Amino acid sequence: MITLGLSCVFGVFLSITGYANTTYFHELFVEPAPNQRKQSYRIDIAYANVGVVRQAIASIMDIPISVDPNQMMLVYQATPDEHARVQALVKHIDHPPKQVLFAVMIVEINTQAIESYQSVFASLMDGIQVNYSYSDNRIVPADALAGLIQASIQDGTATLIANPSIIGIHNQTSQFHVGDRIPYEIVQQNGQTAINHIDYVQTGLEFSIHPVISKSNRLLLSIDLSMSNVKLWQSLRSGRVPIIAKRQASTKVLMESNETLIMAGLLDTSEQVIIKRVPILSRIPILGWLFKHKEIKKNKSDIMFVITPILI
Repeated sequence: MITLGLSCVFGVFLSITGYANTTYFHELFVEPAPNQRKQSYRIDIAYANVGVVRQAIASIMDIPISVDPNQMMLVYQATPDEHARVQALVKHIDHPPKQVLFAVMIVEINTQAIESYQSVFASLMDGIQVNYSYSDNRIVPADALAGLIQASIQDGTATLIANPSIIGIHNQTSQFHVGDRIPYEIVQQNGQTAINHIDYVQTGLEFSIHPVISKSNRLLLSIDLSMSNVKLWQSLRSGRVPIIAKRQASTKVLMESNETLIMAGLLDTSEQVIIKRVPILSRIPILGWLFKHKEIKKNKSDIMFVITPILI
């Protein structure tokens, strides 16, 4: 007894009826060409977010793709032609991000020293100033002011607080902090038991910058500055806690590589006690105070940020 497969029987039927050479017959029974058979593939993602790459491919191609975030890898089944398209898409998306080096100087300088340079600044919130024209979207050159800052640092009339070099990546935020973590003790009641707990507050200068680098290599910088210090200590039932005074400012600027942005206006006030005395007479017991004079001098200084981005 001869047993025929279904495809063979159906093929004989189509031959008798004259439909053996139709496209319909070939779609049903002809095996896919070798270059159309699905195979398993893995692609490593070196730089881009693997989830974002998967979404980008899924929006264009109907291919189920699994993601291995630990291995930074895409796993999928596709025909060789589909795989070639996926490779081309990944090559277009997965490339090293642009980087920029931020050369930053944080300087404390006497406010009187920079009064004659106010014309280069545009005012932001809360007295913060920046050498930028927001109407023209450009840096206002301030080479003379930058030179004054450098000279003031060298002759000691200005203090260089910090001089960090920060590597920034396109569309990611970089941060820098200079200051102190101040500890303070608070007491928490747990029933009849008092538990001492040490907490911390961060003071000083904080600087964050978020660069977006265009195809023409122009830089859109989002900058946040803040300065905080302990204004006073307040006694509560739980202990003495610090009251923090904080000033902050934010801005966005569009600039070229190697241009210099100067931000000023984070003012700081300090007191200096000066005692003037008459030699010998001021040392006489009881009456010596008649020959002394105490003077309190208030000094105002400006904390300035000098920022120069350099494309790497």
